[in-house]
Amino acid sequence: MQGKPLLSDLSHLLEAGIAPADAIARLHNSSTEDGRLLTQLRHDLQHVRSLAASLSASGFASRLESEISRTAEVSDKLCEELRLVSDRLEGRRARTRSLRVRMWLANFVLLVALAIQLVRATTVGIPLSTALIGPGIILLTVVGASQLLVGIAARDSGPWLSIGQHLGLHKSSVLFRQFFEQTFYTLFMWQADAGLDYAAAAKTLSPLVDCRSYRLTVERYRQKVAHGSGVTDALCRVNLLVPGELQQVVKVGEQSGQLAAALRRYLTRHGEHLERVTTNLYTWLPRIYCIIVLAICAGSMI
Repeated sequence: MQGKPLLSDLSHLLEAGIAPADAIARLHNSSTEDGRLLTQLRHDLQHVRSLAASLSASGFASRLESEISRTAEVSDKLCEELRLVSDRLEGRRARTRSLRVRMWLANFVLLVALAIQLVRATTVGIPLSTALIGPGIILLTVVGASQLLVGIAARDSGPWLSIGQHLGLHKSSVLFRQFFEQTFYTLFMWQADAGLDYAAAAKTLSPLVDCRSYRLTVERYRQKVAHGSGVTDALCRVNLLVPGELQQVVKVGEQSGQLAAALRRYLTRHGEHLERVTTNLYTWLPRIYCIIVLAICAGSMI
């Protein structure tokens, strides 16, 4: 039971009316895996920590998922949120596994090429210790690079949004803006669905991206809605909502009192597009890596 099965089973137990602490205890008794995580969750729940806070503290959920969990507890939709986290986690793991396998296949080809180079060097009288230096440096560099790429792929989007905000990509890149809006308005939608006060909810939107300029922007938005400004107007004035389809969705949703439903439809549709973009990225990244490795192999055979 790892990741998705754990959260799926937990959501089913909670839906059956079992208290979080008892649900964790049942999973702990029946599971031979994830024991360390379940033990930590049980400890946190025993110390009057909410399930959402416990999942966040364990590192099991990303920053966005942690904030959604806290909101879902308020609106009694934690089971739905657990399934969401489960699907997001499984998607990240599947992409990471595929990337790792493809890169290690390329690394194996490189290892064979370097071994051939080593044999050729020793047959012409070059000492083994000397012959190992060049291939060893190449192998360590390439393997280190592949491990770094896999580690990057395994992370959620939060750190990349922070880097992009620091670089000002939210002003110059349409694609980055789309990823930012998907993250920001996903949490915003859950908050609206829970009926939270917009000014109070802004405090949990602030830590979503680790960037000072972003936090100041959210604070300006909070102050505007706290002083009576409409949500659409406040978001537009601080540039968290730019002219376009999303602006119209938020405006119509606010006026009709169906903001959460309108955002859910928009985010679902555009989330599918961004998922295809992400899939294409993970498809081409190992291909580019393989081309680089093959070029290194060809160079080592000369």
